[in-house]
Amino acid sequence: MEADRGEVPGGLGDRKVDLGGAEDVGGGAVDGFHGVGGLSAERLRRCQRASLGSACFPSFLRFGGCMPQPLPIFYTKPGCPWCTEALAFFEAQGVKLDIRDVVASMHEMRQLVAITGQSKCPSLRYGDFIVADFSVEEFKAKARKHPAVCKELGLTI
Repeated sequence: MEADRGEVPGGLGDRKVDLGGAEDVGGGAVDGFHGVGGLSAERLRRCQRASLGSACFPSFLRFGGCMPQPLPIFYTKPGCPWCTEALAFFEAQGVKLDIRDVVASMHEMRQLVAITGQSKCPSLRYGDFIVADFSVEEFKAKARKHPAVCKELGLTI
């Protein structure tokens, strides 16, 4: 027996929403998202024919998505000497971070444990690149194995 799913007031009901597509110019959910200023289907075909690779794509599409990569998330605990050392390292490298205090926020602690499988700090997440419970030297060693991440973050190690 299928349960009755109540209608949300002001919801869409059975109506369909056109979010546009690669062929649309200015017809997406947000004016111009899929066409004007974005990567139109024709421009994509020209890029493929010219074999120009990523040089032809708008900067917001170069990293595999439609949005720029968010800041690296840095999980920290107040008074942690390794966290302080790591923050100084990232500041010296000019890396901007989204700093999350896992002591002040149980939500952030749960996120840290879900991502890393442990609750130790410092820990850093940048997309799929995750380094948990590290010293600066340990971070550098792992980062050297991921040159694309170093390049995106502007790390010189």
